Amino acid sequence: MRRAGVCLLVAPALLVGLTAPPSVAKAPAVTVQVASVQTSDGERVVLRGRVRVAVPAATLRVQTPRTGAKGAWRTVRTAQLTPKRRYAVRLARPAKTRKFRIAVVTARGRVAASRVVVVRGRPKVDAVQANVRALVLEHTNTYRAASGLATLAPLPAMHRVATAWSKVMASAGAITHNPEFAQQIPVGWTVAGENVAYGYPPHQVTAAWFASPGHRRNLLGAYTHIGIGYAVDGNGVPYYTQVFATYP
Repeated sequence: MRRAGVCLLVAPALLVGLTAPPSVAKAPAVTVQVASVQTSDGERVVLRGRVRVAVPAATLRVQTPRTGAKGAWRTVRTAQLTPKRRYAVRLARPAKTRKFRIAVVTARGRVAASRVVVVRGRPKVDAVQANVRALVLEHTNTYRAASGLATLAPLPAMHRVATAWSKVMASAGAITHNPEFAQQIPVGWTVAGENVAYGYPPHQVTAAWFASPGHRRNLLGAYTHIGIGYAVDGNGVPYYTQVFATYP
């Protein structure tokens, strides 16, 4: 299945609340802005913004609350400011971490200014991933309905398995089957199958599967549930995964 790919950029977002530092008698020499807080499937956080007013040899520290020490912070990432005093820091977000502190530190180690970011709620589902998933599901069920078959129900746990495998393929730059998908989807299934593809635009990939006898057997198989995953590699080539299962 080799076709020209399309580049779909993702920029999922989080709802955030900002807590300013306590007021002081003298205004700080530096203020920290947070332009955005972003995440990719809840796995990583991206903090972007700028620092107003230059501080010689200043560095940026991203910190999380120190366990068991109220008001104390632990540095998890250090970064340099750009000449325009902007910053973009990427870091893994531990599952229980909801608060980050962005601190500007002078050459003498003094915190010149800081800003606390509180992540509220779960990350929103990436819009591109959701749109591709909905499109593939619609096309798959359209083919099934035309053949007199029941539609497949989407299962979030299966979506996660399919998405994780699409990311593996995109990272490797190669199309392969997941040898462990049957052990990764929820237990209790009686029949399971998988389709993978790459390079097709989202509106064409299901038709490409349907044109292939082996993949068509899965599309029209005696399944009850489906999971759909999508990812792109560094060159914008899309990778797709469908996992199918029958549950009582």
